[in-house]
Amino acid sequence: MWTIIKISWKNVWRNPVRSSVVIAAVMLGIWAGIFIVGFTNGMSLQRLHDQLDTYTGHIQIHTPAFNNDRKVSEYIPNGNSVLSQIRKTPGVIAAIGHTIATGLASSSTNSYGTSIVGVKPQQESTVLRLPHKLVEGTFFKGDKRFPVVIGKSLAKRLNVHLGSKIVLTFQDTANNITASAFRIEGIFKTSSNTYDESHVFVRSGDLNNLLGTHDLIHEIVIKTGHAEKDLALSQKIQKTLPGLSVQSWQEVAPELRLLDSTIKLEIYIFMTILVLALALGIVNTMLMAILERTRELGMLMAVGMNKKRVFLMIVSETFFLSFIGAPLGIFFSWLTIHITGEYGINLSMVARGLSQFGYGSIIYPVLDNIYYFHIALMMVAAALLSAIYPAIKALRLRPVQAIRKI
Repeated sequence: MWTIIKISWKNVWRNPVRSSVVIAAVMLGIWAGIFIVGFTNGMSLQRLHDQLDTYTGHIQIHTPAFNNDRKVSEYIPNGNSVLSQIRKTPGVIAAIGHTIATGLASSSTNSYGTSIVGVKPQQESTVLRLPHKLVEGTFFKGDKRFPVVIGKSLAKRLNVHLGSKIVLTFQDTANNITASAFRIEGIFKTSSNTYDESHVFVRSGDLNNLLGTHDLIHEIVIKTGHAEKDLALSQKIQKTLPGLSVQSWQEVAPELRLLDSTIKLEIYIFMTILVLALALGIVNTMLMAILERTRELGMLMAVGMNKKRVFLMIVSETFFLSFIGAPLGIFFSWLTIHITGEYGINLSMVARGLSQFGYGSIIYPVLDNIYYFHIALMMVAAALLSAIYPAIKALRLRPVQAIRKI
């Protein structure tokens, strides 16, 4: 057994250039493949968590009618009591209430349809990171009258800047058109230009006064500790609030659910294709080695080496070619993902295009350790498959004919 393995090891290095090229191809192929997977996975997870932490939240609560037409009259009955109840629910880290009106933001040069969101500044950052997304100004600091915080994209569209006045026009609870001038106190920028253009933020007290009532809550946003458990928690909360619509982020943003559910499948599909491609390269190399050593193999079989040992020798050579490069590729890919995952990859040159799809300009590759283990198992399977055909080819040689072959 050990003699066959030693012979196989020496056979691998009889043509060091060819063997080195194959080993390098396996190493670079696995390194590049795993890094691309980690990069793609990092982009997807970054978009998911950025959206959950910035504007979607983990769970949202509305009235069923508000989900359909978003009328200001469709507020949550006893909203503050419901909010207090939600905050006491196990699994809920924090919860906030929003007052929402759909209207028009206008400047002296342009206007644009937008959602007007009333917030309580002291509570907002406990659930959402929007207050930390400011690029100019402050998030409702001080006692200025009718301040507003708008997105950078909307500010550009309206041709306004910090300190400018804009007019917000919307319907109140009596379905009357109302409007008021607000002064821009802050400008924010998220990873989504669409969101930045379509949302403005005011104090909930200011918005409620204009709506003609007090303490209206149209939306409750909940933060939890585990995004993967949000669906079960939302169903649990729904049982306690039968008259309301309780939706996890998977239901609020189905595109994120699709992205989250398909990324794992895409990882395995991509790596399977890559491993099979590497396996074909190894098969080709082993077939070339067998054709070059036809007379030698015939001589070994003629002097008494049985088929079992010939098969073991070919399989061992194939494994050596695979498992010198594979561990190196896995290690370097882990090291690359670890380093770039800590410092990020700056793609600011294409930041504008990425923002259209909700991605940030700095990508942090990430890949769970379990994937490295699965990729190693895939390489074992690929090595076995790539060893079978060359070994069978060797076993079919007839010693007498093989010895005479030129």
